[in-house]
Amino acid sequence: MILNDYSLHTRAERGMVKPYNPNHLQGCSIDLTLGPYIQIETGSDEEKAFRALDLNERGPYQMAPGEFLLAHTSETIAIPDDCCGDLVLRSSAARAGFDHCLSGLIDPCFEGELTLELRNNLRNHTLDVYPGMRICQLVVHKLNYQSYSPYAERGHYQHQTGARLSNYNFKNLAA
Repeated sequence: MILNDYSLHTRAERGMVKPYNPNHLQGCSIDLTLGPYIQIETGSDEEKAFRALDLNERGPYQMAPGEFLLAHTSETIAIPDDCCGDLVLRSSAARAGFDHCLSGLIDPCFEGELTLELRNNLRNHTLDVYPGMRICQLVVHKLNYQSYSPYAERGHYQHQTGARLSNYNFKNLAA
């Protein structure tokens, strides 16, 4: 079951979304905004080669056609143990040319800022990326029971802040 606006509002006011802006509430989702830190793929041959930027210091970043970067929500999310979440791109952001690369499942008991994997799908135009832009939505699903194995006990990104690089072991794909 997907939580409606009343349930989302109630849970957000109790700390599920901080800071919570009631003006970002939709019928079955809450709009989230981008935080100031991004990680830009450098094109280097080094493994996981990214360059960090603070958008508060430099202003908006113009994302080139086809470019990939990591961003984060300015909100901290605390998913209850009886729910899971989906982080999805707002349709207006998708229509502008943004793509969120499908890693939006949020496990029960996750707490932290959410990392977004963004790509510019446009072939000929840049896209501006700036703090505070409403780019994604949090959709929350009620579980039939509390999680037996919550993220807080085994998650790799619990309490993360900023645009967090992957800690995936690319050399050991069987792990």
